[in-house]
Order: sequence, then C-alpha cells, then structure tokens
Amino acid sequence: MLDEGGEARLTEWMRDKLRYAHIAFDEDVEAVEADLIRSLEPLLNPKGWENPQKPLVQELRRTCVREARGQTTNARS
Repeated sequence: MLDEGGEARLTEWMRDKLRYAHIAFDEDVEAVEADLIRSLEPLLNPKGWENPQKPLVQELRRTCVREARGQTTNARS
C-alpha cells in the first residue's frame, strides 16, 4: 500500500497529468472508445493497441490487487 506521502504524491501527479472529459452522444460507445484508444495510445491501458509496456502494466496491476487484498508477497522478489 502507499504510505501517506506516496498517496499525496500520486494524487498530485494525477491532478497534474491526467485529463478526462464527459461527452454525451448517440454513437456506439465501444466503437468510440476503441478509436480513442488506438489514436491516443494511453500507456496505462494494456488493451486495444500494441502497448510496449503491457507486461509491466499488468504485473504492476497484479501487485496492486495483492496489496489491496492484504497480500504483501512481491512477485519480483
């Protein structure tokens, strides 16, 4: 888990770096999402494009899940 300082740094980073928008439309949401993923190539999204960081992102997500469940075993150790 993140300590208090780590949580604050992550929150600050997200506020500084991440952007989102909400747009109402009548199109196929899944098709629009797929087009956006292909065009923007978001690094934290391991699906929908040839993400070179996919294995790392998936490993880190597994680590976060284990930590959230209280399992502290590190797969890299």
